[in-house]
Amino acid sequence: MIERLRSNYVEVLQQETEVAQLDPLNLDLFFKAKFVDANTRKDTVLLSQQATQSSEVTLNAEGLTVNQARACMRDLGFLGAALVTHGIGLEETPGLKEALNKLSGITQEVPRDTVYSYSLRNPEGERMRTFTGTDEERLFIMATKRGVVSTTEVAYVLQDLAMEASESVSTSRRINQCAQAFEGMVNAMAEVRRAISPEFFTNILRPYFPPMEIDGVTYFGPGGAQMPLVLIDLALWGSDIQERNYLLYLQDNLRYLPPELRQLALDINGQSLVTRVENGQLSTEFAKELYSLTNLLLRFRNPHYKTAVENMQVRPEGAKGSGGYDTQVLDLLMAKTYESKERLSAVLDRS
Repeated sequence: MIERLRSNYVEVLQQETEVAQLDPLNLDLFFKAKFVDANTRKDTVLLSQQATQSSEVTLNAEGLTVNQARACMRDLGFLGAALVTHGIGLEETPGLKEALNKLSGITQEVPRDTVYSYSLRNPEGERMRTFTGTDEERLFIMATKRGVVSTTEVAYVLQDLAMEASESVSTSRRINQCAQAFEGMVNAMAEVRRAISPEFFTNILRPYFPPMEIDGVTYFGPGGAQMPLVLIDLALWGSDIQERNYLLYLQDNLRYLPPELRQLALDINGQSLVTRVENGQLSTEFAKELYSLTNLLLRFRNPHYKTAVENMQVRPEGAKGSGGYDTQVLDLLMAKTYESKERLSAVLDRS
């Protein structure tokens, strides 16, 4: 099972790499030479013209593969987000909403840009799509990409342990690999916190992650809540939780995951790993490794929480993050993670 899931994890990330290499709408030159300037000047005429033209190409395209559709969604998502940010609704751009819905039907994902199109599916170097062209945004994209890669690997391993919970040297080795992989998320958060000020993120970058309403449904912009971290929580402690706020948060953000990762959430059955440790189903050694992993998770959550609070302090009262949440949901996630640490600690103290 472990090797099968690792193979799936590698395959999923390879697909995302292939998407980044694709340019089915022939927009590489536009994003390199015109897009950032159009955003800076708020040139909605040029942006609308390009979005209309690319939407028509998308609607007339036959036999799009999933990866091609994901690449189209990435680029139309950038255009749509820019237009909405500058006050032009999706309905005002001929064909754009219809093109997004068509692509959604092919990819089986939400009909707008997500953290995956913004990071993993985004080319690097000169082909990188950015809203601002700044070094800060490029750093943010690369840090987000590293975070998504690391949390995807951890999610696959923990989901396997939640499904099988087998005790073996291989299991111990894989949990250690989880910790090593998650270091990438911790380091990415630290890099973002050092290099990007709350003022830059709130005033320059975040406006390009607006909520979009499509056919009466509101879809939020790319954000950390859309990352596989939601699956890590689910495997560690979340599958036991029946609190309404958590369940709403979980269901709302699972919809932004690629279908392969949504399947991981569906595959979880039974109790969380922390509960299995408490019930004596897993060994003390297993508990020690989960305890270390939970500490590492808190090494991410603590600075992330501080960053979120600092960003909220430079926003109007009542403002929410790009994912549609205020810091209350972070309070909940922090509390549950600390509670899991305490539960594991209690087991270790009794051993």
